Amino acid sequence: MPPGDRKNPYLKRAAHKAKQPISYHVSPGREKKAAKRFGGWRTPGSGNKTKKGDVQITDVARIEHKGTIHKSFSITREMLGKIHNAAVASNEVPAIIVEFYNKDGKTEEEVAVIPVWALEALLKNDKTS
Repeated sequence: MPPGDRKNPYLKRAAHKAKQPISYHVSPGREKKAAKRFGGWRTPGSGNKTKKGDVQITDVARIEHKGTIHKSFSITREMLGKIHNAAVASNEVPAIIVEFYNKDGKTEEEVAVIPVWALEALLKNDKTS
């Protein structure tokens, strides 16, 4: 990058975005699709403000959406804690969706991580239906 370009914030931002992985570029669209799919809405700023989580289905669930092109993805206790605290404070079920992409950004597989108590309630409800 020529010396004069380092001072231009627009070029600096564009260079930064170009270095990001495919999951960085497809994430906003995936969050939007998840919100539509589950009947919720996308959290402004993707949860980086006061409301945590990427998608909220009011009074039902709070979803954190993650994506990777790698063969595995680690879910930390910190991630679980943040979405759990936000969801439980609003009387919602916390969930983390992990989407595995190929190198072109196409979804190959997706899984959801929910607390055991939510799974038990889901299965119990299914048996009584």
